[in-house]
Amino acid sequence: MTSIITDGSRRISVHVSEQDHHVLILALSHQTPDAAVDEDVLPTLRDLGAVSCGTENSSEGRQFWALLDLTS
Repeated sequence: MTSIITDGSRRISVHVSEQDHHVLILALSHQTPDAAVDEDVLPTLRDLGAVSCGTENSSEGRQFWALLDLTS
């Protein structure tokens, strides 16, 4: 979340959805980032138990997402 906050946006959206015992969490900054992603973000998400995770820049701003398996 720190990487989303440092993008400097006044708004942050967090979306959570569940399907087939998996939870998808998406955080969106609503700001085109000036800085690169902190290199520790994705390994930290994996260490916290994310099955899959990633980041991308879109027309809506920087997005981070993590997929968690609820059966593990």
